[in-house]
Amino acid sequence: MAVKLRGGGDSSLLNMSYSNPNIIKSLLKNMGGMEAMSLKGDRVATCVLADLQAVTGINISKYDRKNRKVFDAGWKAGVLTYLQYMCVAYVLVLGYNRAELAFILGVQMSTIHRHIDNGVKKICIALESGWRG
Repeated sequence: MAVKLRGGGDSSLLNMSYSNPNIIKSLLKNMGGMEAMSLKGDRVATCVLADLQAVTGINISKYDRKNRKVFDAGWKAGVLTYLQYMCVAYVLVLGYNRAELAFILGVQMSTIHRHIDNGVKKICIALESGWRG
């Protein structure tokens, strides 16, 4: 179930299932690693990364700490609601603390957790259906 992305090509990416929310969470947490693998020529990582970017609208290369408007607008390109996008992108992909994000968005931490879980489920459904926008 664990998706290893460090140190070159990993055949476990070939054998994973888009229907498993835990795998999707792991892939999202490792988008930066997949991007690095993709740049080194790993075609499987490139395909998985392209699938995730198409479905979520999350593109790490558009993140700018000083001006997040372009990155934040990525939600419009994917299947996630704005809050699902913000929670998935900032907590899982960028590694922000849930408590910090809850404060910034003005919501309870349980709301962050719920939006992540519902967003990941929506990502699974979209990936399994072959959604391309």
